[in-house]
Amino acid sequence: MRMKKIGLLLSLLWCAVPAFSQVGINGAFRLHHAPRWIHEGSTASVSPVGSGFAIGIDYWWRLKNYRLEFLPELNVGRYRQHNDFDQKFSNSLYSLFLNTNWYLFDFKGDCNCPTFSKQGEFLKKGFFVQISPGLSFVQYELSFNEETAPDKPVELNSEGLAFSLGLGAGLDIGVTDLITVTPILGLRYYPAMNWPGLSQLPPVNDAVLEEKSPLWQLSAGARVGLRFDYGNRRRRW
Repeated sequence: MRMKKIGLLLSLLWCAVPAFSQVGINGAFRLHHAPRWIHEGSTASVSPVGSGFAIGIDYWWRLKNYRLEFLPELNVGRYRQHNDFDQKFSNSLYSLFLNTNWYLFDFKGDCNCPTFSKQGEFLKKGFFVQISPGLSFVQYELSFNEETAPDKPVELNSEGLAFSLGLGAGLDIGVTDLITVTPILGLRYYPAMNWPGLSQLPPVNDAVLEEKSPLWQLSAGARVGLRFDYGNRRRRW
């Protein structure tokens, strides 16, 4: 039900974006690794942060004389995990990413046009590296059974803020003058994720999970960019 509400919200935002002229929507599959949230030496236990999909919407603009492009993005991701100890985990991340794309092979290029219309080498014009600082509102959900009351699961919910820094690389592929598809690979680092309640899980091999851990996030996805302003003079800053 929650994901349906999120999808409805993004749909409403998507219906409103033509007024902004230059927008994009993206989706990605993400893998996670939190080193302090894994029981060392245990083959049955798995990380409480599962893999899953995320979706986002962004607004685009660029510098006037250089190919440095800015794409502030609203992003939503939800990840679930269920391990061999009948422990259930869920994370929901609502994020603001300040994406900046640097076309390092064509930084001083004069291309003021969609990718489909660009003249010159395909890789030179379309390849970029991305830096992406971010701030996420995180909702944590945890459910487990205690040995003293196996039929009454304990449920713990909490929330918090988390800063992150992402690096990535992508390639613009022009489909038409109005549509550009961009596959992107990225790596994001959260230096301090705080999950209250993890320390209350039943210990494994006499070890208790810490509540704080850095988090690495590997993603592979694609963005679809739409140029509603094509035919008019592009907005440039």
